[in-house]
Amino acid sequence: ALLLLDHLVKLPAAAAIQPVASVAEAAPLTYDQQAMWLLHQLLPVDTSFNVAGAARITGAMDIPALRRALQRLVARHAALRTTFTVENGQPVQIVQTSPAPTPELFVEIDAAGWDEAALHNFLEQEAHRPFNLEEGPLLRLVLLKRASREDSASRENSAAPEAILLLSLNHLITDFWSMALLVQELYWFYASAAGSGTEAPTSTQGSATQAIELLPADYAHWQAQMLATPQGEALRDYWLEKLNGDLPRLDL
Repeated sequence: ALLLLDHLVKLPAAAAIQPVASVAEAAPLTYDQQAMWLLHQLLPVDTSFNVAGAARITGAMDIPALRRALQRLVARHAALRTTFTVENGQPVQIVQTSPAPTPELFVEIDAAGWDEAALHNFLEQEAHRPFNLEEGPLLRLVLLKRASREDSASRENSAAPEAILLLSLNHLITDFWSMALLVQELYWFYASAAGSGTEAPTSTQGSATQAIELLPADYAHWQAQMLATPQGEALRDYWLEKLNGDLPRLDL
């Protein structure tokens, strides 16, 4: 991992991705997006590309603050406002200009009377519910409000409110690494909206509260240009050689 990080830090300036796309402009897909989009067309009800995670939260929650935090997260990341359609026979991605709230984006459910089996079944079904690539949104945040439970760690043995938070996205706009970052940023935005005084840290990329200039389509343009260079040709030749001949069989 350290060698990889060192390599990324020392990349030449020419390799940097430059902003070239415009919001609300139909843009091409990356090659991995094309593969996932094609599989979705072949198997529209398949949910293999749903990426989801749930967390059990103990303590009172400020639900209006959570809604505001989600809106800030969607406003910050263009990928979370992206939908996919077809133009001239080719798949394209379009970033919606404003993160307008929709009933699908945030769902609040009273699950106080559910047992653990019912809770698990719901989370399993909700995490694997298909997304509509053309209409969006391609992410959902579901809050299950549970009955208070005895907090054994408390000296006063007081009843603590409990909730289950489920975040699910389509793989076309995220990956597992990005999911971890999104959850961290959602926490920062929630803490700020709830008035806890917690501030998002800054890095070489600026504050986590700042808007991101690059769009998903900018990477698609960069990828296509890079693969058209001698470097891209060398990468293509490398993998053609590695994948040449009989491939080993993988029995799952």
